[in-house]
This record gives sequence, structure tokens and C-alpha cells, in this order.
Amino acid sequence: GDTVLQRLNNINEERFQPLPDDRKVPAWVRRAVLRGLKADPARRWPSMAPLIAALEDDPPARHRRRFLAVAVIALVAVTAAGVTHVVRHHRLEIDRQVSGHLHDAALAGSAGRAKEKAARELRRRAFQSFDAAERARGEELWREALALVPAADSAYERAERAYEMALVLDPGRADVRAELADLIYQQLLFARELRRNDQARALGALLERDDEDGHRRAALQAPGTLALRTTPDSATVFLDRYEREPATGRRMARPVAGPPPAPGAIIALEPGSYRARVGAPGYADVAYPFELSEGEHLQASLRLPQSSEIPKDFVFIPAGEFWFGDADENLRNSFLDTVPLHRRHSDAFLIARHETTYREWIDFLTALPEERRGFYAPQASAPLRGSLRLRQVDGDWQLTFQPTSQRYSARQNETFVYVGRDRRTRQDWLEFPVAGTAPVDVERYLRWLRETGRVPGARLCTEVEWERAARGADDRVYPHGDELGPDDANFDVTYGRVDSAFGPDMVGAHPASQSPFGVDDLAGNVLELVRSSLSANGLVIRGGAYYFNSATCRVTNRNQVSATFRDVTSGIRVCAPAPETP
Repeated sequence: GDTVLQRLNNINEERFQPLPDDRKVPAWVRRAVLRGLKADPARRWPSMAPLIAALEDDPPARHRRRFLAVAVIALVAVTAAGVTHVVRHHRLEIDRQVSGHLHDAALAGSAGRAKEKAARELRRRAFQSFDAAERARGEELWREALALVPAADSAYERAERAYEMALVLDPGRADVRAELADLIYQQLLFARELRRNDQARALGALLERDDEDGHRRAALQAPGTLALRTTPDSATVFLDRYEREPATGRRMARPVAGPPPAPGAIIALEPGSYRARVGAPGYADVAYPFELSEGEHLQASLRLPQSSEIPKDFVFIPAGEFWFGDADENLRNSFLDTVPLHRRHSDAFLIARHETTYREWIDFLTALPEERRGFYAPQASAPLRGSLRLRQVDGDWQLTFQPTSQRYSARQNETFVYVGRDRRTRQDWLEFPVAGTAPVDVERYLRWLRETGRVPGARLCTEVEWERAARGADDRVYPHGDELGPDDANFDVTYGRVDSAFGPDMVGAHPASQSPFGVDDLAGNVLELVRSSLSANGLVIRGGAYYFNSATCRVTNRNQVSATFRDVTSGIRVCAPAPETP
């Protein structure tokens, strides 16, 4: 791990670096060492003595000594009973022992598969409960599922040891090696499903050794196919594949080689994360992220909305599946307050490309009767995180803002000049994301957008919509990848944690963290109020802010808030229903 938290998580989850391919460590040695690394002390070696005994008990050497003794006896017996009888007896003894090990392997493998099947069913029911906003029941089922995983692992390890012992006795048994390869392959698929990447890599190395005909490894890389139909059918489709850059953690969209696919054509693609970029004259450009697993056939229909149907600075998000929640179990329970990572479906919707700005909010305030403007004017004060107030002074709107120790104030025709910054020092505060608004203020603003026709059906985004817009179709941690660099977004380290430098940036100032759909600032700047998808009628803030660290900016982080919540670091982003199509 690169950080203390990451190392602690890896220790607790028993995630180890896989052995290099050139290290031929026997499985019995590996098991002895791994037992010493168990997170639960009760499952480790009770003392050094049994560990030393386990390391001295070399199964191949033991069996070689046994067979050497048998061979010596056989040589002596040749003079009495003849070579044929001894060889036959020796063969029968080997067969008897091999049969015993195969019997043990079959029993242990069957137990492992039963535990795995039960865990899968509990996971399925847990995800159903989470999606039905029955979180307490979902967490209960999830804990039951997790409790079965170590039992399945232990059973599979017993089966693996039994197969290996059989192969020590009779290395030429291709059928035994094939059964062992089947077992490892099944374990590997389960490890992938559980997002246990280190275990999956280790099992992949074992499969490389035992999958003699290669068909199991080939199945892990079998191409999938995509058939994408568009309306209009004259739309042009370009395909990108997301590839992770190890140095930065970014998931870069690389164009797929070859000419644009014909409408509805079946395209073979390697397993992975992709994005289709679709466009046609007179229609809105649409991004359609998707994932393909091994051998999967994905059929999708994409109806492009006309450009005139999309409000200014809004993005159309097509219906599709995506990953919701987080796979880091320790961080999920201790900080993120989200659910386990699983697939969800989102219907089509519209989302604002940027957070709502002070300029947009002032347009709303100006449309109100003068005596009502002060009621909906943003204002907030919080210990440590400062204060803000928007008010009219001599007919001009003025923002007074104190994020920490430094107080700033500017009118509509004036710019903010941050102290202590080395970049983005001078900014137009009217393009800052509005903050300090309560949910009741937001609902009045949304009603105004609907009534004026500026954004038909304007409403708060749901968590499902927000997370879909932020991460596309894969399991990325941030809108652009798995790491958040200091200038990828506006969060605590962007300006060196200098007190006077804390504060929002103009929307769209950090394009490096743009989402697969082209939506800005879903990480950092200000938190965004959304409707909960995990509880009925709840409100949640998502996305992090300029004052908070990178963990807060994860697309999976969420905090429930009350109906009276108001904060200097929290604003909104508007969603709306997708245009109705004939």
C-alpha cells in the first residue's frame, strides 16, 4: 500500500502482493506462511513450534522417502516373488492413495461450491434490499454473505491440497490436473466477483500452471460483442476504450482502432470499459459508457434527443447499467456511508453540466418581489468553515464570504482576488457555485425553473442519477479515474491548505476531472444536495468540496442531511426528466 490507511485495509482484508512468476514456492510452504499473516490472531500459528514442524514436513520429500522404502522392499522382494508382483502391488498402493485424495478433494470442492452458491444468493438478496431502500435488511444479508466467504476459501484450499497430493503421487494424471484447473478457475471467478483483485491475480498464476490445454484462460479473455442501434439510424458512432494510467490513476479514453461501426452492426470487443460517442446533425451529442465482460453480448438502443430539447448547459444521460456503491469494505463502513459495490440501472435523464451559479441564483432572486428576495438569498455560518451572505446593496448584489481567516467581499461588477494562491487568484464570483441555500430555498428555485420554462421538470438529482453521471459504467473512484491529483479538482490540497486560499472556483475550472459524460465538478468545489436513493424522502450531499480531503471527494461518499441543512460548502446541481420521444 502507498498510504497507512491503504496498508491497514490490506492487512485487515488479507490482500497480499502476488508472487512473481519466477518464484516456484510450493503450495504447502505458501499455506504455512499465509497462515502466519491471518488478520485474526486466533487463526495464526499458536507458537513457533508447529510452524517449524509444518515447514519441515515437506510432502514431496515425505512421499519420496516412503516410495524409496517401498522400492527397496520391492528390490528385495524381486528375488522372492518377482518384479511383476511388486510393481503391481506398488501401483495398487499408489492408486489407493490417489483415490483417497481425490475423494477428499471432491468432498472439499463440493463444500466450497455450496458455500459459494449460498454467498451469491445472499449477495443478490442484499442488493435487492439496498435498491429497495431497505438498507438495514440489506446490511444484515450482506454480513451473512461475507461470513460464508472464509468458509468457502477454506474448503477450496483443502480441495487444492488434496489434488496436489494426488499429483505428487501420480504426476502423469492429466485428468486430476484438469480437475484442479477447474477448481482454480471457479475460485478465480468468485474472487473477481468479490473484487478481490490480489487473490484473483494469485489464482491466475496457478491457473497458468495447471490449465494445460489453455481453454480456461482463453475463456477469461473471450471477446464480447456490442450491437448498438441508434435513432436516427444515420448517427455516427465512435468508440473509446478506457485504459488506466498506472502513474496517475486516470482512466484515459483511447479511440478503438478501425472505421466507425455501422448502425446496428455487431462489433467484437475485448472485455473492458468503453464509451460510445454518438452524434447526428440536429441532435444532441450523446455519450454512452458501457462495460463488456467475457463472452457477453450487449444489445443497446439509443434514441438521440434533438438539440432543441436540451436546455442550455445540460447533458443528456441515456439509460444504462453502472456500478453503484464502494468495494472498499473498511472505508465503506468507517467513512463513506454507502452500500457495497453492485450493478444498478438508471433511466435516461438530464443533468446540468455545472453546479448552479450565483449568477443563475441572482436571476431567480431578481424575478421575486423585492420583499421576498432576502428570504431566499444565500447565507450560512458554520464553525471552522466560515460564513457567507448574499445581499443587495444600493441595487447591486454583493457577496461577503469568509471561508476561514480571510474575509472577502465583492459586488456584481467586481472580482474576487484570493490571497495566498499561486493560480486562479482573480475570479468572477458570479460563476462560483452558489452555496448557503437550504432545501426549502432550493425547491422554490426549482419551481421557478419549471414555471419559467427554463428547465422543464427541473428537480433535484437522485443519488442513482448523480453517481451514474459521475462514474459512467465502470467502478472508478473519481469521475476521471482512481486517483485525485491536487489540480484535478478543487479540494483541500489544491492551494496548499493555505487558510486564505480556501474557497470555491468558477464552475468548469478543473476539466481534468470531467466525467465520462462531460459533466464538470462532480468532485470538489462544493458539495451537492441530492435526493437519497437508499432511504425514503431523505436528503444527501455528495461530491466533496474545497475544504475537504480527497476521500470526501470520492463519487461514492455520501452524508445524510436534514431538511433544514444549510452550509457554506454545499450547493446544488439541477436534474430534469429526459425529453419524451415518440
